[in-house]
Amino acid sequence: MSHGVSAVDMSLTNLVLSPLCPSCSIASTILRDGKELSPDLLIFHCLGPAARLGTVAEYRRNANACSVCAVVLQEFVAQAAFNHQEPPDDDDTIEIVYTTYLRHWTLELAHPTMPGNAKSTSLYLDLVRFVDQNVSASSPLGPFENEMWAIPILDDAIDFDRMRGWKSHCDANHQGVCHGIQDVWKHIEPADELFLIDVHDLRIARRPGSILYLALSYVWGVEDTPLVATTSIIHELLKPGSLSLGSSIGSRLPKTIRDAMTVTSQMGYRYLWVDRICIVQDDYLHKQYQLSSMAAIYANAAVTLLACHGDESQGLPGLDPSVKRPRHSIFTLPGGARLLFNAPKQLGEPYQPMGVHDYRSRGWTLQEETLSRRTLSFNNHQVSWKCRKMRCFEIYDDSRQVKDNRTSSTEVVLLQPFPDIYTYGHLAVNYTKRFLTYEHDSVNALSAIIAAFSRPMEGGMLFGLPEVLFEGALLWQSSFPPLQRRGTRSIAPSWSFLGWTGGGLDVGIWSELYSIWGRIAAEQLMYFRSNTRLIPCVEFFKLGSGTDARTAVRSSYLAKHRKDPSAKDLQWCSHSVSLPSKPLVADLCNWQPLLVFKAQRCHIAAGDTIPNDKPKQCVEISLQGEDGELVGGMRLNEMQHAHLSGRRLELIALSKGVTSDPRTTVVPELRVIHAGCPKPCVFPPNCKAEKRFVPYEYYNVMWIGWNGCIAYRNAIGRVLGSYWDSLDPEEVEITLG
Repeated sequence: MSHGVSAVDMSLTNLVLSPLCPSCSIASTILRDGKELSPDLLIFHCLGPAARLGTVAEYRRNANACSVCAVVLQEFVAQAAFNHQEPPDDDDTIEIVYTTYLRHWTLELAHPTMPGNAKSTSLYLDLVRFVDQNVSASSPLGPFENEMWAIPILDDAIDFDRMRGWKSHCDANHQGVCHGIQDVWKHIEPADELFLIDVHDLRIARRPGSILYLALSYVWGVEDTPLVATTSIIHELLKPGSLSLGSSIGSRLPKTIRDAMTVTSQMGYRYLWVDRICIVQDDYLHKQYQLSSMAAIYANAAVTLLACHGDESQGLPGLDPSVKRPRHSIFTLPGGARLLFNAPKQLGEPYQPMGVHDYRSRGWTLQEETLSRRTLSFNNHQVSWKCRKMRCFEIYDDSRQVKDNRTSSTEVVLLQPFPDIYTYGHLAVNYTKRFLTYEHDSVNALSAIIAAFSRPMEGGMLFGLPEVLFEGALLWQSSFPPLQRRGTRSIAPSWSFLGWTGGGLDVGIWSELYSIWGRIAAEQLMYFRSNTRLIPCVEFFKLGSGTDARTAVRSSYLAKHRKDPSAKDLQWCSHSVSLPSKPLVADLCNWQPLLVFKAQRCHIAAGDTIPNDKPKQCVEISLQGEDGELVGGMRLNEMQHAHLSGRRLELIALSKGVTSDPRTTVVPELRVIHAGCPKPCVFPPNCKAEKRFVPYEYYNVMWIGWNGCIAYRNAIGRVLGSYWDSLDPEEVEITLG
């Protein structure tokens, strides 16, 4: 079927959209008046009040006559292409939603047959009502009194008074949350000493890490000659004036760093931390200390400046008034409602693919942004502020947005006395999609987030996996697009997600196994409850750097102890784990990227591809017994493994598992096992699956390959427990790299 829409003139920034079809007239009235949705239009939506406007098929039919239908369809088609998603289907519906937490209106594309939150396609248009000369920003807005309103950005130069106002509000109202933090869990101790750029004396200065300073997070460029601090010039950099524009050293400063120095001064600060200038790049001990202090450096910066547009050669947008900034699209609906299309592009322009020099495509910038308490983001179209309690945007009216309107942030959730595996997993998924210039940075570029997450856990982290939850942490899988192994220069092992890049990471099993069920505050214990249970059958050992001495991985949540006090033998089982009363210091021991353990091994044939109703997913295959029967399943990591049918795979058992919920999405073979069951199947009395699969008891297995005497991970799967045991598997010693 064709997914095209009628051409619409998008050459103007201010568009007048008329005439409208009946569906868009309803939306126009809602957006013009801000009135409560009438009961006959109201539908359930998890984000706020919503109304269904029509199907994609209806919008396509109306596109020739209705300018709004044409614009909306064109944007959804462009977004889908940009996100590598299927184009909008005729049966998809378009809904208008007042997004409560963002406080503005959104047009969203939804799958009508999917339940609850799953119906979202992640395709949406943010529409912000516009303040003009005829409307007061303080006028009532019906039931949505806190609705954000847009204001025009008329100047190409940014307004430092507004930025200082955002910071001043935070200074005055967020004591103990964004600054002056006393809670030991939400505070990270500053570094002992830092090199900082002194923007007054235009030099590098050695100062204690507790001094007030700004930090810069940016993308390095590809130029050969930009200034970096080295042992040969650090003494020159300490001299006053060495960073002045006219000096031989200072003239080599990239434009973004020069602009950041201007912002530092304009915001009322004297010191700025920039990795290129403040880390002595060829001093190994100094560099290692700085890398281990990344969490402290960004968490203790008074404000972190995020250079979100381009690399370091392009400067901060809005600092050079001679360079025009792109304008947001503003369009007018019949009746006078004016809306701002809140996206860094003009309506009708294609979405530009994220390149290797885009800020949020780079590996290092994830931890820098995540751990900063307060940020100023410089995008090509606007400046925005974010702290633990407030978000402010240059396009929004300050009388409505300068409020304590944030309830949480990733950094706050990460810095707590309980390991939040869901938040950490979300960050891990984000990280594997990002680029690194040097593959050997794959561990260091996430080290600050790893250090922050490890603070409440005995044993800390081993190459990004929490030791206390190690058996389950090993079971991450690939998503779409498929992951690929990092290059040979990466020090990260194949059994850690840090050793993979370029695609989607699925850590749904982490949440499945370790969803937070409770914390016994009086005893400082943590425990989990899940429909999927894990039983270890392997004891893992790690190796210290430069030694063959083995140290047991401290997987204390699933440990051997007497489940029954009268039992003679120790058993593997889960139990509550003690939590520390204060943050633990990260384990800085350098471990080899190797696991040593004894495991059971079998060879089992790969079967056919498991059907998936989601068109863009990794290949999932069945595992077959000697008679061709289904005995398990596996999601493949890499596309080159997609044609395996009939090939015998070398599998090792990592742990046992029991799944009591056939609806879980992390076990693909359940779709085959329960294919004949009512939807959704919740086991007896209506379950039609073979009894041997109810409940599904299996071994978590790893398909391995070999590089000399070192095994490496190909993929994770499951084999029916009774079948695995019937094969009389052999026990082998594995060194997994």
